[in-house]
Amino acid sequence: MTTNYLDIFNGVMSKKKNTDLNDKILIIDGLNTFMRSHAANPLMNDNGIHIGGIVGFLSSIGYAIKLIQPTRVIIVFDGKNGSQKRLSLFPEYKANRKNKPFKPNKFFQTEQEERQAMKQQLMRLMEYLNNLPVQILIAHNCEADDIIAYLVTKHFVEDSMDKYIMSSDQDFLQLVSKNITVWSPTKKIFFDVNNFTEKVGMPVENFLMGKVLMGDAGDGIPGIKGMGYKTLQKHFPLLLENTKKDIFDVYEYSKFNDSTKYKIYKEVSNNLDKLKLNYELMQLHNIELDEHAMIMLNNALTKPINSLNKLNIYRMVIEDMMNTSNIFKDPDTWLRTVWTTLDFCAKKL
Repeated sequence: MTTNYLDIFNGVMSKKKNTDLNDKILIIDGLNTFMRSHAANPLMNDNGIHIGGIVGFLSSIGYAIKLIQPTRVIIVFDGKNGSQKRLSLFPEYKANRKNKPFKPNKFFQTEQEERQAMKQQLMRLMEYLNNLPVQILIAHNCEADDIIAYLVTKHFVEDSMDKYIMSSDQDFLQLVSKNITVWSPTKKIFFDVNNFTEKVGMPVENFLMGKVLMGDAGDGIPGIKGMGYKTLQKHFPLLLENTKKDIFDVYEYSKFNDSTKYKIYKEVSNNLDKLKLNYELMQLHNIELDEHAMIMLNNALTKPINSLNKLNIYRMVIEDMMNTSNIFKDPDTWLRTVWTTLDFCAKKL
């Protein structure tokens, strides 16, 4: 039987006619998604060109879109000098990533070769995204974390808006609330207010304070010596309560507990400055962007969203020899099931 795509599109229009563009917003941590995809899919096409990062990225966000069924998709990337603000506070911020030794493999013999392949794939990925109904946000001097936090806490603030953050970065878990859900593509878990304590082991109200105490190995931010989840749960039960605690609550609790019996209390009470620094480096609840960045973001968000350009997608898939990969064996189905409804919603801006 021949598929009538006009009927399908009209059906989508009928179902979505009362849907607002901002009913359900999916905000994707772009570089996090690409880096994860590149690492998991270091594939090459028949011409020896690396395409794994592109294929993995499009597959991953397509899966999330079908699962969440958003009305709007925003993909955020780090801006130039995005880490500068945190580096000024803590020069060792993310230094561990730069110092990580490169291990040659069958796909890349040198670190420079891998970096070049990643750069080329990112540039090509942008071409794909420019032909899909998504918005790309980048602002100079801003990390993606800060832009995403700004969007969900200060820009899209109406109670009617459901906001989903897609990232494997646990920093975003501190933002979970009634209208903010985090989708972890690696764990295949939605973190929301209903399951947070069960999945994480502590209430969302005090997740940030837990991270402040434990540090963040991924970003090279040291925590209190000897502090881990088990120590935290055993010696700081106040953070397992649903009432939000701050640095001084933890500091005072440590001062008035037996530091001779448990050294962890002495470590905390002697490192108030470290706790304050960690909080500044990690917190995403009260992000302040400079005026230029806010103007850039607001202008980008009010521009028309790109329409779905199937012909260009088909052309690029053939040029990149990606039609043998799983998601592009049947590009018609992929475009229809992932992007058609979003394309309709995008026309409301």
